[in-house]
Amino acid sequence: MNTNESLIRERDFYKSKVEDLENKVKELSTEHAYIQKQNEDFRLKLKQANSRPFNRFKKSFRRH
Repeated sequence: MNTNESLIRERDFYKSKVEDLENKVKELSTEHAYIQKQNEDFRLKLKQANSRPFNRFKKSFRRH
């Protein structure tokens, strides 16, 4: 009886750990997707910024 109870406790312990890890994987997967989307947005903005010509001849504002 005692061994059976300890096996049940051990099984429940590991089952709980597995559920915690599955939840963590889901959370990290969501964060990963969000970061990938941000990265794609930043790449697009950078590409657009680099496609615009840089005006070297623009006079800068000077204070006298």
